[in-house]
Amino acid sequence: MAKILVVDDDELLLEEMREFLEEDKHLVTLASKAGEAIKLIQDTKPDLMIIDIIMPGVDGFELLRQAKEILPHSKAIVLSGVGDEQFKEKAKQLGADKYLVKPMHLESFKELINQLLHS
Repeated sequence: MAKILVVDDDELLLEEMREFLEEDKHLVTLASKAGEAIKLIQDTKPDLMIIDIIMPGVDGFELLRQAKEILPHSKAIVLSGVGDEQFKEKAKQLGADKYLVKPMHLESFKELINQLLHS
């Protein structure tokens, strides 16, 4: 069982992600804002972070940068509705293990999560 933090400003998506990840017995924590996520990262030390890029206030890039300062070895998947190559490159430079464009294929997403958690 892994600790996974999901950060997205879409409350419906957060709940869907919780259900999806808990099916595999992961311990899931949710945050809808970057400040809330930073506190959770410090408190729970997740094994994997799933971070949306476009959020009001502090965006996912800045959150990823701060998260990697706190937990440099934690795995990170960036989710975005934007498939822009510059976004992908910036996420990679900030330490993302994978950049996925929403919506994603759920079985492939599940395989990726398991692969990252066991690498």
